[in-house]
Amino acid sequence: FTDGMDERFGFERMKEPGEKTGWLINMHPTEILDDDRQMISAVDYYFIQEDGNRFKVALPYKPYFYIATKKNCEREVISFLSKKFQGKVAKLEVVPKEDLNLPNHLVGLKRNYIKLSFNTVDDLVKVKREISPAVRKNREREKSNDAYTSILSSALVGGSLVTADEDGTSKKMTEQPDNIIDMREYDVPYHVCVSIDLKIHVAHWYNVLYRGSAYPPEIVCKDDLVESPDPVVLAFDIETTKLPLKFPDAETDQIMMISYMIDGQVKSFALLDFEFTPKPEYEGPFTVFNEPDEVRMKFMICIVYKTVTECQHHPHQQTTSTVQFSSWIGCKEIDLIVMTLLDKIFFPSAMVDEATCAACDLNKPGANCQRRMTWQWRGEIMPASRSEFHRIQQQLESEKFPALFPNGPTRPFHVLSREEQARHEKKRLGDYCRKAYKKVHLTRLEERVTAICQRENSFYVDTVQAFRDRRYEFKGLHKVWKKLSTAQDNGDAVEVKRCKNMEILYESLQLAQKCILNSFYGCVMRKGARWYSMEMAGIVCFTGANIITQARELIEQIGRPLELDTDGIWCVLPNTFPENFVIKSTNEKKPKVTISYPGAMLNIMVKVIFLAPLLTSKLHYRQVNYLLNRDGIFPYKYRFPRGELQLIKIFQSSVFEAFLKGTTLEEVYASVAKVADYWLDVLYSKAANMPDAELFELISENRSMSRKLEDYGERKSTSISTTKCPAEFLCDQMVKDAGLSCRYVISRKPEGSPVTERAIPLAIFQAEESVKKHFLRKWLKMPNLAGREADTFDLEHLEMRSLAQFNYLEPGSVRHICLYHHSQGHKALFGIFIPSQRKASIFVLDTVRSNQMPNLSSLYGAERTALLEKTTEELLPPEKHLFEVRAENDVKAIYPTLQRILLNYKEERRAPTLIAVQSNWELRRLAAGMTVLEEFPVVPVHVIDEINYSVLDLQRHGARRMIIHYLNLDSCLSQAFDMARYYHLPVGNLPQDISIFGSDLFLAHHLRKHNHLLWLSPTARRLVMESDERGSMEINSHGCYSTGKQIQSGHKATTIINIICIIKHRIRIITFLQSPHTCLMLFLFVMSLQVLSLDANIVNQENKLKRDLLRLVDVGEFSEDAQFHDPCKSYVLPEVICHHCNFCRDLDLCKDPAVSQDGSVLPQWFCSNCQAQYDTESIEIALVEALQKKLMSYTLQDLQCAKCKGVKEANMLLYCSCAGDFSLSFTTKSFTEQVEVFRNITAHYNMNFLLETIDWVLSMNA
Repeated sequence: FTDGMDERFGFERMKEPGEKTGWLINMHPTEILDDDRQMISAVDYYFIQEDGNRFKVALPYKPYFYIATKKNCEREVISFLSKKFQGKVAKLEVVPKEDLNLPNHLVGLKRNYIKLSFNTVDDLVKVKREISPAVRKNREREKSNDAYTSILSSALVGGSLVTADEDGTSKKMTEQPDNIIDMREYDVPYHVCVSIDLKIHVAHWYNVLYRGSAYPPEIVCKDDLVESPDPVVLAFDIETTKLPLKFPDAETDQIMMISYMIDGQVKSFALLDFEFTPKPEYEGPFTVFNEPDEVRMKFMICIVYKTVTECQHHPHQQTTSTVQFSSWIGCKEIDLIVMTLLDKIFFPSAMVDEATCAACDLNKPGANCQRRMTWQWRGEIMPASRSEFHRIQQQLESEKFPALFPNGPTRPFHVLSREEQARHEKKRLGDYCRKAYKKVHLTRLEERVTAICQRENSFYVDTVQAFRDRRYEFKGLHKVWKKLSTAQDNGDAVEVKRCKNMEILYESLQLAQKCILNSFYGCVMRKGARWYSMEMAGIVCFTGANIITQARELIEQIGRPLELDTDGIWCVLPNTFPENFVIKSTNEKKPKVTISYPGAMLNIMVKVIFLAPLLTSKLHYRQVNYLLNRDGIFPYKYRFPRGELQLIKIFQSSVFEAFLKGTTLEEVYASVAKVADYWLDVLYSKAANMPDAELFELISENRSMSRKLEDYGERKSTSISTTKCPAEFLCDQMVKDAGLSCRYVISRKPEGSPVTERAIPLAIFQAEESVKKHFLRKWLKMPNLAGREADTFDLEHLEMRSLAQFNYLEPGSVRHICLYHHSQGHKALFGIFIPSQRKASIFVLDTVRSNQMPNLSSLYGAERTALLEKTTEELLPPEKHLFEVRAENDVKAIYPTLQRILLNYKEERRAPTLIAVQSNWELRRLAAGMTVLEEFPVVPVHVIDEINYSVLDLQRHGARRMIIHYLNLDSCLSQAFDMARYYHLPVGNLPQDISIFGSDLFLAHHLRKHNHLLWLSPTARRLVMESDERGSMEINSHGCYSTGKQIQSGHKATTIINIICIIKHRIRIITFLQSPHTCLMLFLFVMSLQVLSLDANIVNQENKLKRDLLRLVDVGEFSEDAQFHDPCKSYVLPEVICHHCNFCRDLDLCKDPAVSQDGSVLPQWFCSNCQAQYDTESIEIALVEALQKKLMSYTLQDLQCAKCKGVKEANMLLYCSCAGDFSLSFTTKSFTEQVEVFRNITAHYNMNFLLETIDWVLSMNA
């Protein structure tokens, strides 16, 4: 029958040997006869050739699945299965597989599985049906077993006191099915399994080689062919009747109309050609033709549009042989959190516990393979205690319950099944909590931490990344063919059609990859799914919420967020904010790289906070899109979630378009305000001028219930409440079936009830007037229902944010907090003022905790009244404040309180707020104690406060000065804002001397405008070494010349040379007499033993020889004289560059192997690369600079405690706080030894300038 039906559609089976090339369009499992006339399973593959001809070929493949057994029981189980299922199982073999549930599997351990292969799928199903109950029973037994039961069962069967898995005592079990503990890959559809194993995929070109029925056909993919043939497509839509609140049902509903379309053309009868063009870009010329039936048409792809009222059409393509049509899949942007979690190697099987990590060999001290992630668990618990629950159980045990059958005896509580006992306990406990605690449930939120193994097999992540990379590949090809189709518009019609087809192909492929990517997260959210994981679902949601929160907080500092999601933010940014940076590269294929600064800014935040520590490569982050382009168009069309109200969708769509109207900021916000005012009027007037039907469409919500109502149990939701209500005025049968469509509105009555109890179905407003009023009175609990039904709707829950009612950074929209601080010695005064809350907190730091503050409310009122006579009300803070005063004797007790006040303010999500800080400390020093200051924009107030804390009445005097400064703060900020706008500077970057800084800034702008280089120093005061390294200044002026003068007369040269020679000779004699090598024999012993110690094989002999030799010269073995010291101390000059070959290396001046030791010529240094001679003068200059830097380090060094190694802070201290003596960090002995090394280099290489520098250094430091 199958071959006959396929032949009618043109797909004839290959019977003669040969080779064909075809495009795979479909596959279907089937059964064929082999050479032994036995039925075997195969897959029919349907192909289309380039000329349009069609054929199919059958590929035989044995279906299989795997089973796991207890340890060392594979042979017994194979023998048992081969006997029990003889004739059904074609082959049994042991295959090692990587099991993610196996302890310590990361080191390479594998588990042996038994692969059962079958001739047909029917045999597989029969065997699986017999094995699965045993596997299910064995799994439950393993969960309930512990170590004691395992040892006991082993002893009862005559084994030793070890577990069954250790010595294989399970072999002695008479029932071999008890040794089967797991089944794998038994639920994969046969044709899917074949395609995955052989890598045969639809929509690819293949070479099919058929060699007769004795050999299986060879199907080889041809990657060089991309373009697909044109299949015949049949699309149809069915319009049917349906019952209220129900989806169409094939058993009861009638078909009203069937619309046909073949290859984009309408299939009808007795109709002329027509054109339907809803928009200019969607041209729709339709050609009408007729065929006798579908068989003559021979379609290849069948499409049906499955829709619900007021939903968009989402087509789902199914092939001819497939009967079931899957539900449509909605499109949504790929979440950025998916990309982030992939970079963490984050998937269900990677979640481990302490027992798993303890069994892993890679779990060593210092290992960072565990990524601990936080998620929130939310649960509903009953408020009753354990003792109360036990009392209720005792009460139930003394009661009788109805019989299970009519006229049967009553049953006691212990006879009931476990499910019945749990149901009665839950009901009785709920009634008790309702009476005793006035509530049934308590919602508890707990933060839990789950460890994610970063070394786990990343097959899940690799699969998602493969789909993601293929989507990026398809998107890139789509852009390429889109450009080609645009370029070919005026060319050949065939080539234009080809480019259009390729463009549509790649767009469809990237959308398909997008839908598949969205399903990877859904598979962990559904109970019963293979990869279900509550921990992963919680981590995904919690991490996504944190990304949205932190991104919103970041955007609020620079702009206004409009719509938030994990993959992007719709926001308004200032026009002066950096947008794109273009980087030029040397790559010819991509000479320019454009980087979006807002997107990079948010992606860096995600990377720093949420990136796993083990991963350092292959990081892909999506670019965050923002709202407005300057060319007056949207970056892309925004898609709204399916669950939002129609009112919100219409408002957001219209308000986004309003942002594009106008040329100035005032015109833009005027157009936005016009849209917002209209919808505000609708809310505030409760839609008084709008028909009820239109209002229903705006504020109603749509929900679909996939399961039956009874399956939801006692769960509460608006959908369940809406479904139960129609049963009262329609019939109970209407709500018993699955697939209910719920449309409801939220009522304001009864007041105080939960939202789930105030859901009103829209179907009641379509009922008769008497029925409608009766049930509305009942549900709303309003006996006298009068007036308009819309007055009962809860429009207040459609809360409008106050942010939408502000212009961007208009006066008054940016709030400020005043932080006052003045410190002198051990006394300080802190004050934090929040004008928007009219609160102030004052903290006094003194040696004694005494509160001597005056009445601050009265003092504030008096000072404000006095200042009001000199200024206006707009430049003053609010009239009344609530003051809180605390006295402390430790500043560490003040910082946490100030930080908590600022954190509480931040969590309230108020308007953009800056902190005006007036302090005699630097901001960095103040922020070290209050780290929360870094999360606010800080504006320093450059006002010097002269307060003397030595007076007796210091608290009153300091409080008065603090309040005066707070009252003048608005005037100072107003002036700072004006200067910031004038100088085009951020208000927080204004220095103390703004006039000089502004002049320098304007001069710098002027010089840059005229292409001049800037000479401004990066610091206010130049460093000492910076001025020394500037080099000499050349004079270039007419009439000025450089000259030289002889400092000493020539006749004194001989005397000076004689003196120098005598001093040098005497120094050599003295140095030799003081050498530790006074005893030449000891020197010989030490040097010889050092040479012998280089051989590790004679360590023991060398130690014995050393002890005997040192005994001859009467020197201790561990004395200082017996230790080896390098007799040739050297100096390594870093980064010496050869002027011939530019080779750079570190040059050892005393031990360089390239030194020439010719006695007649002075030694020279040579390049090891080109053997060229180095410039001795440049080396001498470098040594002089190094000596000066060492002298500078020695002179400016800090004193260090010899006991605690702490640096000396005060100047007058003689001893450290730990009673230790202070000493030099860089000792005089070390400095002298380095100078002596430089002197030896000078003497050997005849460097006179370096010698003079050394003599000057020694004479000045004598």
